[in-house]
Amino acid sequence: MEPFVGRQAELDLLAGVVATAGAGITVVEVVGEPGIGKSRLLHEAGPRAAALGFTVLTGRAGEFEQELPFGVFQDALADRFPMAADDSPGGWRALHRAVSAVLTPRTVLVLDDLHWADEASVHLLAYLSRRPPAGPLVLWLAHRPRQLPDKLAAVLHEPWTAPVHRVELTALDYAAAEQLLSDVPQPQRRARYTAAEGNPLYLGILARTTGPHTGTRALLAEFGQLSDRARLVAQAAAVLGDQVEPELVAVAADLTPAQTEAAAAELFTADLLRATGTGARVAFRHPLLRNAVYHSASPLWRAATHGRVAGELARRGAGIGVRAPHIARSAAVGDTQAREELRAAAREALPVAPATAVSWAQAALDLHPEPADEVGGELRLELAQALALAGRSAQAWELARALMAEPALRLRATALYAGTSLSFAWAEETTETLYTELDREPDQDDLLTAMIAMHLAVLELSQFKFAEAAEVAALALRRRPAGADCPVRCAALAMLAMTYPQLGRVREAVRLLAESTEMFDRISEAEHRAFFWIGHAAPITEIYGHLRLDSGLRRLRQELVVMERTGNVTGSAGIYGYCSVGQAAAGQLAQATASAAEALELARLDGATPLLEAALFFQGMVAVDCLDLDTLTRSYQEMCALPEQGPEVRRQPLALGIELLRRRTGRGGGLARVIERMGGPALPQLLYRMRLRTYAELAELGEPGDWADRAEELADEVLPWSVGFAALARAHTLHQAGELGTALVRAETAAEIFVATGQRLQAGRARMLAGLIHGAGGDRSMALSELDSAAAVLALCGADRYVELATRHQRKLGRRVPAPAPHTARHSPLGLTRREAEIAELVARGESNRAIAERLVVSERTVETHLGRIYRKLGVSSRTALVARLPRQ
Repeated sequence: MEPFVGRQAELDLLAGVVATAGAGITVVEVVGEPGIGKSRLLHEAGPRAAALGFTVLTGRAGEFEQELPFGVFQDALADRFPMAADDSPGGWRALHRAVSAVLTPRTVLVLDDLHWADEASVHLLAYLSRRPPAGPLVLWLAHRPRQLPDKLAAVLHEPWTAPVHRVELTALDYAAAEQLLSDVPQPQRRARYTAAEGNPLYLGILARTTGPHTGTRALLAEFGQLSDRARLVAQAAAVLGDQVEPELVAVAADLTPAQTEAAAAELFTADLLRATGTGARVAFRHPLLRNAVYHSASPLWRAATHGRVAGELARRGAGIGVRAPHIARSAAVGDTQAREELRAAAREALPVAPATAVSWAQAALDLHPEPADEVGGELRLELAQALALAGRSAQAWELARALMAEPALRLRATALYAGTSLSFAWAEETTETLYTELDREPDQDDLLTAMIAMHLAVLELSQFKFAEAAEVAALALRRRPAGADCPVRCAALAMLAMTYPQLGRVREAVRLLAESTEMFDRISEAEHRAFFWIGHAAPITEIYGHLRLDSGLRRLRQELVVMERTGNVTGSAGIYGYCSVGQAAAGQLAQATASAAEALELARLDGATPLLEAALFFQGMVAVDCLDLDTLTRSYQEMCALPEQGPEVRRQPLALGIELLRRRTGRGGGLARVIERMGGPALPQLLYRMRLRTYAELAELGEPGDWADRAEELADEVLPWSVGFAALARAHTLHQAGELGTALVRAETAAEIFVATGQRLQAGRARMLAGLIHGAGGDRSMALSELDSAAAVLALCGADRYVELATRHQRKLGRRVPAPAPHTARHSPLGLTRREAEIAELVARGESNRAIAERLVVSERTVETHLGRIYRKLGVSSRTALVARLPRQ
């Protein structure tokens, strides 16, 4: 191995980062061109990190192994990678959490050649960057910046929640290069330095060979000096992978073990192969060398060798995911067994690595000689479904559109075509195509026409065309007669329940939603999965349309499990978004913020503009409940900057929210203009529940208009919360008019209704209004009592800005209230938030995560997330250590 030269400052930086790493995650990017010394720097830095008491885990992505899911993490974690143990029955998010759990505190995770990482590894890296395990975790990430895939670049270059360091390696200076060229005669050194352009890899080659070769010729210069058998073994090793086992090399080279061992000794002497330090595995000196050796063999020999390796792996009982790369590179068109094995590999990969499933589905299709026959159609549909789950919605949409012409596939292809249209573009073409399909057999009652109508209803609603959405949803019901539990009929009932309140048919909407949710609970998980684009319409309507919070959130969590188990990033992003709406309405603002952030993260990984727009919308709506004008404004601005934007009506609620919050601070001046753009005071482009809430907000701000009248006209006692908003709007109007007695009655009525319907945040706001009314009437004692009640309720919601508002009102009444400490240290001397301190106390009592989740009415995952933050803040790594820390508070 060449001497390590010219990188001492970079080596010191890596070691220094480890020495000063605190709780949480610290990231170092090591970037540079091929051969510049990234891997060598990481190799030299590893022992220094180990000397500081850190466990160093190293994984390398491979150029020819990009289809292997989680390849770079499996390489780093080896037998500790959880997928090998339980095949991750909970789907990709469960696997993400399991990987996080095995990364013990004080770990340096080295991920080399990250530009070749598979997409599943990219998603896992994004997860770890935002939810790091407890205790110090240092990431050393090496990659070639010019070859970085877009999705990985998005993960690496978004703002991190941890310190980020960047080490950019450039050419060695001549003084350092001379140390690598010490065996070269002095007169030739400058020429070779110039030929290698200061690149350490090529300098090492030019130091060992003669001639001015560069590039691939330089890489193969040493290779050409080997014996024929050594070259054969090197090519066999290149076929096997970046790190290979000697026993497999013999099979690949079609040599005896003794012949292989003798040839390998020659390769070790020439330093083309090196021991990895992991068992008997070996690796090429550099990935570029492996690439050059691999392509030096003829394509026919490579295919035959991959076939021998696939057969040997099968005899050893290796899983299809391990064998698939070799099958894909060796099978010939018409090989039925290989085709079916690749289909099996695609199905296995789909729940945790949809991008890998795409590779195997495409490979299976490539092996089929007649893509237009029945089997070919099934293969193309499987490819389209994998593309959709992998976030490649535009490709899935195109393929599904072509398959709609085939009678046997029309039902499933149409469902996929319609569903993917919601994920990648607001294409009018989709709506027109579906209406054309619907008109083919206008009187036929079948699942296909019902499904087409249902998807049209979703598309129309996405553009806030409520009447049109209701019309086609009603058609879907007519095409699926009553009496059968069917996901399409269930979704059509839910769609009518969503749209009817906009059309003045509130009571019908409530009745239809009850029927829809009862049917939803009877439908099997398999059916939900088959119709995942519309299968969760019922709980979405419960949350988003009718504010049935407890049951709606419960059903959405059930759907989320299905989405994560099937690898559906798109569906998971949407459900997290709708969960955030329900959690915010229920006064669970911390959970709502976390869910909105999860939706946004998944949408960014997916990359589809409409999905990202929806996630930003959800983030903005949660920010409205938090009175967080900065986050709301950022969400709106990013929505406006997106390419291929959807209808403007999708952005208008956030524009309205911005003006409402600005008006609270006395800075608003554009509220009237926004209302006019939204269709005037009737606000026809807002959902029913949002209109009622907005009327109450406008009444609170004293904005000119008959807002209380409009709210009362809109409200219906069949939806009690609607009456609550109407009462709140009237209470504000009466308060401002000086009619305090009647105003107090309405405020108290609103508070009682909101408590009964589970809307704690609105209940707290109604109590705050009651306190103001008492204060205006001169009853200071009752005013302070109501404000105390309001502050307590709002604090339980995590509504810090509303608590501060209640505190200001108390000060105006003469009470001396200390200013709150900064948010991160407000509730605990150890820096825990109120919810974190609550969970820590329950842990100290011996409560399990499940028991804590049930007590606090949150998911176990939310409890795990809070525990991770608690561990990082307190610098502990176990429940026992946490309990030991708590008495010091």
